[in-house]
Amino acid sequence: MNRKSILAMSGLVRGPAYPGDLVKRVLHDAKVDLGLVAIYTTLNRLESSGMVKSYFDESGERTPSGRRRKLYQLTADGHEILREIRLAEGPAQLVASEQMGGALG
Repeated sequence: MNRKSILAMSGLVRGPAYPGDLVKRVLHDAKVDLGLVAIYTTLNRLESSGMVKSYFDESGERTPSGRRRKLYQLTADGHEILREIRLAEGPAQLVASEQMGGALG
């Protein structure tokens, strides 16, 4: 799994997010700017592999162009894979992951 995927998944540990808000989370927490184009590509890939799921915002919020807003959320499989990655990377990564998203699952 590539670094962008791991960062995106780590940003979703705190809960569902819109892509733009996820970019801001990762920038704040990891000091990495994934950019909007990259985050959409990454989220689509993660969704295809079952690591994240998306759903439309039920609040009725719309994008500036009038489309419904889509939220992304880490799945149970995504939590498990991220936990395994964090454990495999050792203590230094565990400290960093705590800063990114809290508990391991």
